[in-house]
Amino acid sequence: MKKTTEKSTKSLVQILGLCGVASFLSYATAVIFAPLAYPGYNSLAQAVSDLSAANAPSLGLWNSLTAVYNVFEVLCATVVCIGIQSKKNKLLRIGVYLFAAMEWISAIGYRAFPLTDSGYAGEAQDVMHMVVTVAVVLLSIVSLVLIIIAGAKDKSCLSYCICASVALAMMLVGALGMKLVPSAYFGVVERFSVFAATGFNCALGIHLFLNKTYRGNMNNTNLTIRKETNGDFRAVENLVRESFWNVYRPGCAEHYVLHCLREDSDFVPELDFVMELDGQLIGQVVYVKSKIVCDDGREVPIMTFGPICIAPDFKRKGYGKILLNFSMQKAKELGVGALAITGNIDFYGKSGYVPAKTKGVRYADDPEADYFLIKELKEGFLDGISGTYKDPDGYFVCEKNPEAFEAFEATFPPKEKLRLPSQLC
Repeated sequence: MKKTTEKSTKSLVQILGLCGVASFLSYATAVIFAPLAYPGYNSLAQAVSDLSAANAPSLGLWNSLTAVYNVFEVLCATVVCIGIQSKKNKLLRIGVYLFAAMEWISAIGYRAFPLTDSGYAGEAQDVMHMVVTVAVVLLSIVSLVLIIIAGAKDKSCLSYCICASVALAMMLVGALGMKLVPSAYFGVVERFSVFAATGFNCALGIHLFLNKTYRGNMNNTNLTIRKETNGDFRAVENLVRESFWNVYRPGCAEHYVLHCLREDSDFVPELDFVMELDGQLIGQVVYVKSKIVCDDGREVPIMTFGPICIAPDFKRKGYGKILLNFSMQKAKELGVGALAITGNIDFYGKSGYVPAKTKGVRYADDPEADYFLIKELKEGFLDGISGTYKDPDGYFVCEKNPEAFEAFEATFPPKEKLRLPSQLC
């Protein structure tokens, strides 16, 4: 099998995420240097908004220094909304959308209604400035709280949660500090609040930019994910054999499980996919119907998947996650409510999986298993569920008919079976 070189690519949307960095630097530059055009301005005691007041001597310099900020701040928030479509969880997306709305209101509102004077002069324009401020503050808090909750529920959103927590903490420090500290230091604590939003916007832009896409992402014609055909069967079985050989046990059985699953009544042909790179088979995944047997006697239909594999020469390059996320989206489109799998949380957690026991679902063979994972494809699907999951019978064909398995294995080229410390059995 030939090797390929991993090449990261960035879409235009991802590159535009760096506008968040540019906007942050533009705003910081204005906060630092605009006071030079405002005789007597005291950064320790006065608000940042005083620098952009309608009669402020620093207004011209402020507008010049923030020209990039005003445009790039909303541009960054907007492209993040585009980039996060159909990704992460719904709660995170709603939080990001509300934050973007806040950025638009801030950009338009403060430009349209600057303070008429330093402080608050009570003019109609000043009243509108405060209305804009209230809207900005409320949307900021609500959006950040939603993102924090999303990260607390979904490990794949944890980095967003951390950044949102820092931003919210800065807002609260600013809000409380402005009431508690002496007026001589009002400007110090106020700056915690004003930098919170633009700082978090910058973090969102960096997140968008750093999200890895690979040569072979779904925008690259070199990579194809398609339905498996009858003509693929032997090649796919060999791929699975090569991928799993000596991983969990000496030799492997996954290729025979796949061979038999295709004829199993629980097999889902609509979710039987292979992945090709430059026409070369490098991955596969299949899905199987399963169920949760609830403590109250109900049976809740869900699905599981596997074998899922990437060819050894192509592992740890992002292809597995691409294949997994693609297939999960197709499962969601079929109306599947949840997916269960035994696996590594470090990998599956990035796609939104959590220990199933936290959702009230126990693994029949090990009720306290941290490796038994589940993911809702329909939000709230598992609400009120308490029950047990058992692997579908189709996964136990080797144990049920070892002679048939050995006969099947004999049709492949011989390979050395090794016992390794990392194996499960």
